[in-house]
Amino acid sequence: MESALLIAGLLLVLFVAYLVGTDSKEQEFSEFEMVLVKSLDKKSDFYIGKYQVTQSQWEAVMGDNPSYFKGDNRPVDSVSWEDIQVFLKKLNQESGKSYRLPTEAEWEYAARGGNQSRGYTYAGSNRLGLVAWHRSNFDTHHGYTHDVGQKKPNELGLYDMLGNVAEWTSTGENDSYILRGGSWFCSREYCSLSKKEQFYASGRRNTFGFRLAHDFKIK
Repeated sequence: MESALLIAGLLLVLFVAYLVGTDSKEQEFSEFEMVLVKSLDKKSDFYIGKYQVTQSQWEAVMGDNPSYFKGDNRPVDSVSWEDIQVFLKKLNQESGKSYRLPTEAEWEYAARGGNQSRGYTYAGSNRLGLVAWHRSNFDTHHGYTHDVGQKKPNELGLYDMLGNVAEWTSTGENDSYILRGGSWFCSREYCSLSKKEQFYASGRRNTFGFRLAHDFKIK
């Protein structure tokens, strides 16, 4: 595990980078926990967030909480791609890091388990309900987000790669960007490793959120 503690003003960000295969049970959701994803060619390794960015993490950086479904440890929702760029700029200025959104290819590789993949149908299981909050596993007709990290992780120890909130990526064109993973609103058909949606950069929905990524080389 590699840790770097940075203090800038009143913001404290602990970057915890876990090697692939860690079985750590730590869940300090106020901190950014990053998992190292090793590429097959050993040239494109990268870090990706162990969890979706939470409302408490967003508020620590931005000073507000735009989410429709409130809860400190729930994923931040109702954020646009453009909103996230402002968040990243502030976070990187405070932390001295270079956090970013994952590319679509990085997201899918990580969601499928990277070089530890066991070929599951979903992100960490052949049973969607074990790894994702989605429309079919609610007791009522009205869905909502849940605290991150409550379902089973995938092979890399990543939580909520499917369901909860759909995740913005950096991949897009013509001022619209791709989201992956589906959300709490998605049916089983659309909460999959292959489905994607594309939305304009300024669009906000209570099904939209994100997780962080970072290049392998740390400053």
